[in-house]
Order: sequence, then structure tokens, then C-alpha cells
Amino acid sequence: AGPVKMLLILLVLLAGAADCQQPPNIILILADDLGYNDVSWHNQQVVTPNLETLARSGVILEQHYSQSTCSPTRGAVLTGRYPINIGLHPGALVPLTPYGMHTNVTTLAEELKAANYSTHAVGKWHLGICNKAYWPTSRGFDHFYGFMGGTTDYMTHSTDGECQMQIPGYDFRLDEDVDYSVNGTYDTTLSKDKAIEVISSHDKSAPLFLYLPFHAPHDPLQVDRSYQDIYSDIPDESRQKYLGMVTALDDAVGSIVNALKQAELYENSIIVFLSDNGGPTGNWPPTIGDYIMEYGASNWPLRGSKLTLFEGGTRTVSFIHSPKYITPRVETGMVHATDWFPTILSAAGLPHDEEVDGVDQWDKLKDSSLPEPRHEMLYNLFLPSQNFWSDFLEDTWPPIAAIRVGDWKYIWRAYGFGGWSVPAEQGTDEPGVPAEVRHQLYNLANDPLEKENLSEVEPEMAEMLLNKLKATYEKMGAAGNFSVPPSNRDGLPVNHGGVWGDGWC
Repeated sequence: AGPVKMLLILLVLLAGAADCQQPPNIILILADDLGYNDVSWHNQQVVTPNLETLARSGVILEQHYSQSTCSPTRGAVLTGRYPINIGLHPGALVPLTPYGMHTNVTTLAEELKAANYSTHAVGKWHLGICNKAYWPTSRGFDHFYGFMGGTTDYMTHSTDGECQMQIPGYDFRLDEDVDYSVNGTYDTTLSKDKAIEVISSHDKSAPLFLYLPFHAPHDPLQVDRSYQDIYSDIPDESRQKYLGMVTALDDAVGSIVNALKQAELYENSIIVFLSDNGGPTGNWPPTIGDYIMEYGASNWPLRGSKLTLFEGGTRTVSFIHSPKYITPRVETGMVHATDWFPTILSAAGLPHDEEVDGVDQWDKLKDSSLPEPRHEMLYNLFLPSQNFWSDFLEDTWPPIAAIRVGDWKYIWRAYGFGGWSVPAEQGTDEPGVPAEVRHQLYNLANDPLEKENLSEVEPEMAEMLLNKLKATYEKMGAAGNFSVPPSNRDGLPVNHGGVWGDGWC
């Protein structure tokens, strides 16, 4: 009995030691407007060796979905809820919007902070400026370093100059204070250096949550000539600059991973990478007012662009990497941006609200033999009654909406670029023209490029999915007809000392 008793004591001690293990550090990286075809594991002409090393030694998620544009995806990731449930379904928050993400929902940062994580946000926020209640330091982050809006000039950090917004205003903060010291330093460099500083000075008595929503490679297309010249053989200057920005981002990620290793944080870290939407291509999203869009991305061979419900706008580059928890493979099961909230909490050993739309993928990510936890998802649902939609669409009904159940995707209505844009390195492309589609049904297993509308071949499936969307709309109640408030010129930086600030909503 002696050896058995000793073994039992040893097992109890080991179990106790396991319970006392430090929870994993979470490094959550968002790229901005990164196209499906803009990483080296999808396109050999793209130079992203650091990202590819992480991806190939992690789980590459080949059926990962984001929302089709900026703010909604950021909200979905940080709350685990579809944009319809956090007031972000109408789309990205444009400048002077007196509004932000609902404050009555708990964020991932708040959950992790309550569990003794040190929480940092470095980069682009884009979830509300007009009231400090919307700011990252009010949403669970101990510290913030970056800009509040949707885009700026990468060097001056202002919404004029190369940034074609035509509303002069400075937008860069350290915590809640304006930081003018960064004027003249490239945005990706700032995020990289701050991330390294956070990592190297981190107190290891607490786990680290580092949220890294990079600005790149969102326009304006700005990068050091040395990066652009890597792609000098591509006959399109916008594509050269854009891919140069992607490679600069890759170098930054490589430096950040090295910092994790030097600080002895890497082995117990989980690194998640995703794009907030597909890349802008095919002249979509359009130039709006004075804001002149630039197009350098590629979602080839997928259909469509950022700000469309086609796969090119929503099926995004993503992987999860962790030397301690993750075995390398390619995962083809459905994963949605909302899933990161419960998945990361589960990885940290924490419970999550059962009411979230996200699905806990943690066990499946660790064990490929388990069944797929997600079987359906909502792409989005909103009435096109504001922003620029009224310039293109006369009717606000039916909603712009799509849903996927299993392999079946149904589009109630969509608008935007619906073609297959060929990247410049592969040949010449036709100019993109936006168009409206309604009542489309695709089997994504057989037709991932969405070329064959089966709504008349499989009318019962189309009807079933349409009824699901109608039921979702009914359940939304007033939110189904929600429009964000109109622009408020009180928010103009000229009224706030030349800075994008709060106090106007």
C-alpha cells in the first residue's frame, strides 16, 4: 500500500501544481484590410515569413469569417456578439459619428482584467470617440497606445495629408492623453515598439493580454521605399505599396515574437491572428465624399471585396499559434470572429456568458478529432438606410443580409463589387463595377467561389435560410431598423484644439 499511497500523494501534488500554473499570455493580433490572397501561404509572391512560420506551426483556419468591415469585427471579437447585438451592424463608424459600441456588454479585456490579467491595447480602436465611455481605457484596458478613429496618415497621425479624409485633426493617444511625440514615426513601427516595450517590462506575476489591432495594411498606402521595392516586378504601384505594408507588418510581428521569447513569455503564450475583413478591391468600397479610396489588396480567388457579404469580403486570413497548447494543422471547420471571446476565455480557464453568439472552439483547436462546434453563422443583417447606401440603393427593404448553415450560404440581399478581381501579379483586371444581388443560394463545399446560384434548383433550402433571416430580423425588434445618429459637427477637431477628442455625444 505504501507505493500506491505515495503515488496518490504525488498525483494530488501534480494536480495542484497544474492548478497553480500561470494562465496563458494572450496576444491577439488584427490586421486591417488584409486580403485573403495577401499572405505567403495563399500567394507565394507575398513575403510574410514570420507570419507563415507562426501559421504553419499553429492551426491555420481556412474557414475563418470576420464581419465585412472594421468596427463591426472589432466589436465582435471583443464581445463575442454579432454586430446586430452591439449596435454595430450598420457598418464602420465614420468620422463625426456621435456613437460607439454598446457599453452594456462585457468585453474580453474586462473579463481578463477581472482575472488578474494585465491588459493592453496597441493600435487602432475604432469603436467610438465622442464619449470617454467608448474609449479602450473604459472598456477593460489598463493601457492604450494608438488612434481612436478609422484611419490616419501613417506618419503625421492626422486625418489629412496622405489620409484623404479632408478633415484636419490629430489622432494619437497614450492612455487618454494626446501624444504628439510620435509625429513623424511610421504607425507600424510605433505599434511594434510599444508592443515590445509592454512585453519586456511585463510583470510576470500576472498573465498578459496584449490586443494588437495594427493599422496596416489599411489605406492610405504608405510604406518605406525599401519595402515597396520588394515588389518592384509587380506592374501596379498601389499593389507594390500595399504588399510592402504587409511585409512591414510581418517584420513587426517577427520582432514582437522575438521579444516574447527574450522575456521568456513565448512558451506560455497563445497568439491569435486575423484580418478584420477582406481586402478592398474592384473599386469597392467606393470613394465617399472627399475620402479617396486606394486599392492594393487581393481576395483572389474569392468573390467580392471588403464591405460585401461575398466570401472575399468576409472569409479572412487567420491562425492560432501556441507552442504549449497547439499542434500544427489546417482546420477547415467554420470559425467566426465572435468565437475568439469564449475561446480565449476558455483557454485562460475562465467561464463565459452563455448568451454570447461566439462558440467556444478551444477544445477543437487542441484536438482535431473532436466534432466541429459551429454549424451556422450570420454574415450580417441591416437596413441600408444611411451612410452612403442611399446613394446606390433606392429601397431600404429587404435588408442587406446573409446566413450560412452547414455548407449552404443564402444571400437575401447584397450590394457592392461582386466580381473576382485578378491581382496585378497574375494579369490584367477589369475595372470593378458595383451591383445588387438578391435571393442567392450557394453550396460553399462545391462552389467556394460563389459562381452558381442554386436558389431555383434548391428552393426549399433557400426558403428555409430566408426564413431564418426573417426570424432574426423579427427577434431584433427596434434594432432591426436601427440607424446610427447623423454626423455631429461638434466633433470637428477644430472645436477641440485640432485633435479628435470626446465631449460631443
